[in-house]
Amino acid sequence: MVRLVAVGLIVIGLMVMAWPDLQQAEHMQEEQGLVESFQAMNDHLKVEAQTASTPMNQTFRDEDVYGLIHIEELGLTLPLLDDISTQSLDIGAGLIRQGNRFGEPGNIGIAAHRSRTEGRLFSRLDQVERGDEITIETRDKMVEYEVFQITVVTPEDIDILQDKGDQSIITLITCTTDGEKRLIVQAKNTRL
Repeated sequence: MVRLVAVGLIVIGLMVMAWPDLQQAEHMQEEQGLVESFQAMNDHLKVEAQTASTPMNQTFRDEDVYGLIHIEELGLTLPLLDDISTQSLDIGAGLIRQGNRFGEPGNIGIAAHRSRTEGRLFSRLDQVERGDEITIETRDKMVEYEVFQITVVTPEDIDILQDKGDQSIITLITCTTDGEKRLIVQAKNTRL
């Protein structure tokens, strides 16, 4: 009987230890599924747009996927989701748009968790450097941005999301490694 209880406790302990990894794997699979779904739908819509005379809609929504963010230097592609709910931030980056559109004047916030899995979500955002390119892909366009500022702020410092005149800016936001502050990466559209 004692041996059975001991084995049961060991099994329960192993399950508790494995749970975060299983949950992380599920989120990674969902993230990849959203990216692939967006890319397949976007490819299909581009073919349709070439053969149709009607213009494409400005916003793509497939379960709130607005588009993709690509950071080549990190080998990162994430789905851009149209909100910053906990569920969305578990599988991608959430938009803080404030009515602004990519490639137009304004400042669009993009938030993502700093995953404990290396290379997932914004876990390596601190490796981005000034001059690096960030590409936003939506249904109707690709907009390229160049990193011009990297800072650390307190969670209460929301002035970082203010518009900067007629510039088109994206502001990437994630926690610092200790979770106490926010790492901010700002990039501007150099074509505006």
